[in-house]
Amino acid sequence: MSAKQKDGFQEMTREIIGILTMVLGIFFLLSLVSHHPSEEPTIMPGVHFHNWMGYIGIFISHILFKLIMGWGSIIQALLIYGMIIVGDPM
Repeated sequence: MSAKQKDGFQEMTREIIGILTMVLGIFFLLSLVSHHPSEEPTIMPGVHFHNWMGYIGIFISHILFKLIMGWGSIIQALLIYGMIIVGDPM
């Protein structure tokens, strides 16, 4: 591979990683915003979800809110999303 092809491949890889990170950040943010305190990851089948991201969103929001950071996790998600949009992380 020539140097020009290598640079093009690295740039494409960075863009793909950036897009996937943005999608994951939006998913986490929507999971946190639609968090409902009564929902636990042990919900029985057939129960209506309040979380916009479904069962995976319930699991993510439960872990971030109750086990790790609480309401500060929303601020963290916004900061990470803002860093991705404003600056080049790599």
